[in-house]
Amino acid sequence: MSETYEGIEDRGRFYIPCSSIRELIVEAPDAVLPIIKQHGVRLLGEFEVQDSKVFKAFGQALFITMAADDPSFDYVSAWQGKLSEMEGGVARDAAGWTSHLRVQAHLVDLPDAAARGEAGLIRHLLRKHLSGGLPVAVFALPAVHAVIKHKWAVWGRKLVLIELMTYLTWLTAFSAWSLLLTAEHHPSLTAGSTTAGDDASTSMDWHTMGLKVEQHVQEQQQQQDSPIGITAVLLLLLSSCAMAPIVYMEVCTVPAYGYAWLNVENLLDVATYTLQAAVVYGYCVERSWLVNGHYSVAVAGQLVLLWTRLQRYIRVLNPRRNMVFDNMRLAMSEVRWLVLVLAMVVTQFAFAFFSLYRNDRSKPQIFQEFTTIWHSWCSCFIFIVQMFDYRTFYQGSSMPGIATALFMVYSLLAAVLLVNLLVAAMSSAFNRRSEDTVPRLLAYRAQLCDEMESVLPNWVIGPLWHPRWLTVLTISPSSNAEISIGNLSSGVGTTKRKLMEAQQALRTRVEELEEQVIQLHDKLSMVAGLLQQAVPLSQAGKEGSGAHQSGGLNAVNTTGD
Repeated sequence: MSETYEGIEDRGRFYIPCSSIRELIVEAPDAVLPIIKQHGVRLLGEFEVQDSKVFKAFGQALFITMAADDPSFDYVSAWQGKLSEMEGGVARDAAGWTSHLRVQAHLVDLPDAAARGEAGLIRHLLRKHLSGGLPVAVFALPAVHAVIKHKWAVWGRKLVLIELMTYLTWLTAFSAWSLLLTAEHHPSLTAGSTTAGDDASTSMDWHTMGLKVEQHVQEQQQQQDSPIGITAVLLLLLSSCAMAPIVYMEVCTVPAYGYAWLNVENLLDVATYTLQAAVVYGYCVERSWLVNGHYSVAVAGQLVLLWTRLQRYIRVLNPRRNMVFDNMRLAMSEVRWLVLVLAMVVTQFAFAFFSLYRNDRSKPQIFQEFTTIWHSWCSCFIFIVQMFDYRTFYQGSSMPGIATALFMVYSLLAAVLLVNLLVAAMSSAFNRRSEDTVPRLLAYRAQLCDEMESVLPNWVIGPLWHPRWLTVLTISPSSNAEISIGNLSSGVGTTKRKLMEAQQALRTRVEELEEQVIQLHDKLSMVAGLLQQAVPLSQAGKEGSGAHQSGGLNAVNTTGD
């Protein structure tokens, strides 16, 4: 590239000395963000459109996008046709009167910004953001926002709904299978039998225990051939088939992002796929696993992971209601050290209560709160939410005074101080995280779209999915539309936003005037000081000149005489 980013101007507008985003990133990596931020979107012009067409096309959106073949296209005719198409192709007059609104046409001045994969802009921004090199606010820049909105509106939302339906099939089938699993015969349901989680060595030898397990496996094989067993197998296989395309998408995403793919969410996804495979193998092949308590743990963990992942799809479809879970997750990350302190306090008092009640475990009327260290820890956690029995301290202890005092100290420290402090910190963190939901929403949508682009075959992609140029239409600020064309994500109307911008502009102007007044004051003070020094000198010069003139006149008069 023979030219650099600084000072490139051509006929009054900025242009990019590269033919694509990839070339720009390779040739001028330091100029990528300044170009996107300052010159990513260029104003083409303004024109008037019938108000009913504008309101029908925009809805609750701040802007709409359209593909363009050439940057010098006839934007007025193109947008007029697009608006008529979005209205339904039939021009309808507004009820009562017909009015027009001024709209602005813009061009995303980045060639191939909406291209697929490495050729486009989104893949590079996502990879750098996931590796910690970019803040999430970069996705709210006008050019990036326009690209994400175009992909989401044209094809992204439809494909995400299809992926969501596939995931719901996986989730529903596995949940239904878990209900049929609990209805099957289990050794713990038979009188006098034991599970693998119990201490079987105290009631039977290893040989007898092996016979029990073998007998149970035979019973399970018979149940698998029953209608309930066949239904359970079909449900488990259906859930695995629904998981397959999601796993394939995950596998295709790994080489696209490299090390940036390694994050908590993706690692949890890998754990979900692994647990699914282990559960299917244990149920269909190794039936002896069903008598093991670890198999039940695997099923329970899989259900938790599946229901947790569901909100990742919902948050991009209805952000105003479903970004709450994401805000909670980020708020918890801010107060994790306070949660750790609370857990340490619970643990230390759990050990204290367990040691205090060590001589009271042989009583006939023993309370179960502190019989083991795990009971003690759970009891201390329950005490925080004010769920306890007073008799535990003055009837279940041989030292009721010490036990009651220890309980009062623990309640004051944990339930009164730390819990309220945690609630206040969580509330503050949640409010802060709720303010930046729009950039995070755009980042999530961009990630879903980019993941689907990595697996879609070329014959599925439509002609308008990845245009070389992208144009944007917004309502002109000079328009007389006194309505709230608010963003669905932020809920901030145009009027309120304009007032906030005007207030900020006025504040900035006042600060500039204040600085100018201070500078003018300093200059005037300096000038006044110079004048004060110059006045005495001037007076002295005048007195000397007057004396000289007087002496000269006296001399003339003397000569004349």
